[in-house]
Amino acid sequence: MLDARERRAARQSELQQRFRGQPLLCFTMNIAGEIKNSSLIRFAFMHGVNQLKKLNPIHTELYHEPTGNECYMLFNLKAETLKEKTVLIEDGTKLGRLFDMDVLDASHTKVGRKEPRKCLICSQNAAECARSRAHGIDAIQTKTNEILKDFAAELLARAAVDALKEEVCITPKPGLVDRNNNGAHRDMNIELFFSSADCLQPFFVRAAQLGLKGDSDFDSLRAIGIEAECAMLKTTGGVNTHKGANYSMLLLLCAIADLLANEKDSPFEKVKELAWAGHEPLNTHGAAMKQQHGAFGVIGEARTGFCHARRAVNYLKNMPAHLVLLHIISELDDTNVLYRGGIEASNRLKAEAKRILTLPQSEQHDAIIALDEECIRSNISAGGAADMLALALFLSNICGYITIM
Repeated sequence: MLDARERRAARQSELQQRFRGQPLLCFTMNIAGEIKNSSLIRFAFMHGVNQLKKLNPIHTELYHEPTGNECYMLFNLKAETLKEKTVLIEDGTKLGRLFDMDVLDASHTKVGRKEPRKCLICSQNAAECARSRAHGIDAIQTKTNEILKDFAAELLARAAVDALKEEVCITPKPGLVDRNNNGAHRDMNIELFFSSADCLQPFFVRAAQLGLKGDSDFDSLRAIGIEAECAMLKTTGGVNTHKGANYSMLLLLCAIADLLANEKDSPFEKVKELAWAGHEPLNTHGAAMKQQHGAFGVIGEARTGFCHARRAVNYLKNMPAHLVLLHIISELDDTNVLYRGGIEASNRLKAEAKRILTLPQSEQHDAIIALDEECIRSNISAGGAADMLALALFLSNICGYITIM
């Protein structure tokens, strides 16, 4: 730890020499005990970094050391103004209590707080509690772990809901609900999708909490999923807005949280494990399409670790989401399409999606609009592809917090 302090001091000195006259922010985490870094700690740390990026730093350096995570930022702000903004971040949430955001002015002097920090345990003056050792390290570590896990579960669930809402708003989409129309769905619209997504959030939190326990199993996750589906149907008046997405998101949330708890490199093996542990339902549209056409549906996608969604994450780096959807449609055996239109409709939709992707950019929009009109006339909706796009959006959005791709 002494070496780490010396290294931080050297980095601060070098940056202040390079950026003379600019205030320097040094951001670390207040983590008690020997373990100063983990996937869960780094996840929370990156949230702090993302909050600070909203203040428009002119230079940023990140270091992930066994002795802790470190962020250095320079700003075109007065040091006192910067300190006021960082205090708002530190004091604004429970997680902020674990943030340590030091601001150094142009003379290398640390800018102090106007109000003392509160203790993690009792909310009294933190410095006084530290001096008197009012709370044992076990209590502090327990509280820290509770804050980290609560934050991770809430953020992951919120990101999942946001991805579902982002997907339905992408326009244009062939045969699907979007901002232009309700696609091939007389009983659905954007507002219903938003209400459905919101009602799923507490169940998404529970799925993440299950994964964070580090010993998740399919039966426990399935029980959450059944409750979530009942809540969805109650909210929508019996309309199936997110059945497939609910199943997929619950698996993925649980697996990513399991990664945070168990220091794994990827969540997708856990997704496969959970999906294979579940029994395939009988007497469903998906089961019928598997028997008739060999299409594996959402369960099959999960058992591959959501290969189409992962591929779509890479597409999202270079193209707009409505074109990424066409890539998914062109590659996926969508059981929704097969059920509504059979193998011929599926092949036509795949071929048209591929054709549109080869068109000049100036012609693609009109071609998608024409395909949308044809899907509406034919009562075709690529709901499975839309679910994979929502997963891809979710994965893409949380890449700023955790490396999983």
